[in-house]
Amino acid sequence: TDYHPAVLDLLRSNIALNALPSERCRAEILDWNECSDEVVAGLKADVVVAADVVYDPDIVEPLVQALQRFVAGGRVTHVFVACTQRNEATMALFRAELAARSLHASETDITGLCTLYKSFPITLLTITAKTC
Repeated sequence: TDYHPAVLDLLRSNIALNALPSERCRAEILDWNECSDEVVAGLKADVVVAADVVYDPDIVEPLVQALQRFVAGGRVTHVFVACTQRNEATMALFRAELAARSLHASETDITGLCTLYKSFPITLLTITAKTC
């Protein structure tokens, strides 16, 4: 998902270039500030993939609230967030907000897999609901 039409067009082009079936893979508009349970249910997502979305402390809370809505009640089985770590304080805030909302994030360093952003660490977070 994204909010900007040009980004959505690029996402849709990438889906087509990779020959992903449209009934299984979609790029949709999602404003994290307007992300209700009804909106999430309407998207009918099994998996959420987000890239380069943890960059501004002001958006961390609405982003995590949106992710929590997807994970709540088992709606989504997998949430993957790839983060270019430009600012450690913003990443720390993201991790703290996940924990505060009972979300667990396992982290994998994928810096070596990326050819464009070698100057910053890149982490793939797999986010799930915390279990007892």
